[in-house]
Amino acid sequence: MGISLAFNGAFFAWPYQAGVAAFYQDRGLLDATSRIYGTSSGAVVAVMLACGVDIARVGLDAGMEANARAAGGRKLPFFRPAGVLATYFSIFGATLPEDAHHRATSRLFIRVTRVPRMQRILVSEFASKQGLLDTLGASIAIPGVTVSFAHRLDPHGWCMDGGPEVPDDDRPGMETVRVGVGPRIPRTMADHITPSTPIGLEQRFFIQPIERRRLLFHLGYADARGYLKAA
Repeated sequence: MGISLAFNGAFFAWPYQAGVAAFYQDRGLLDATSRIYGTSSGAVVAVMLACGVDIARVGLDAGMEANARAAGGRKLPFFRPAGVLATYFSIFGATLPEDAHHRATSRLFIRVTRVPRMQRILVSEFASKQGLLDTLGASIAIPGVTVSFAHRLDPHGWCMDGGPEVPDDDRPGMETVRVGVGPRIPRTMADHITPSTPIGLEQRFFIQPIERRRLLFHLGYADARGYLKAA
């Protein structure tokens, strides 16, 4: 049976999911048939994994640096949305290979919400590296927080945050391992890997010191190992 991974929304607790992804990456547990799903900050992790970014040594630091620069030293980040996505594109985009869009097409599924009908869709075709980054930008686009309104995607129009969950891989013979950071609203599907040590609201909704975020990463790595042993 093949394995696909699904990363649900995690706000600023995404380093936990990055730890899970790094474990699967280090162990070579995914193959060419595997799909990777992501929404909101979970899409950040999904992009790294699908495009072959070394998560433990490159991706984690890049993501945390992008958070910190976009926050601009404010404890409550992103209440000045102008420039947030540009910051992500410049820092996070530099970690992606030039053929990232080829690696991601038909393997990576990013959930976004089309406005004004609030229709949630999965995007899995990327015409360019910038097109991939734009799709990621749309999935983390929260009006008044990371963007002024939404982020425009060609050919999908104006889009925003993809919501709390992604679907399973529904192909026969594929098992989807769902990764979350704890309770979410709404929740329609259960997660397989979640923090074995509960994390607080401040770790989800506030940018914590780097060392505390690294602890989240290591917790995710350990929990992924524990899940594999128990499976």
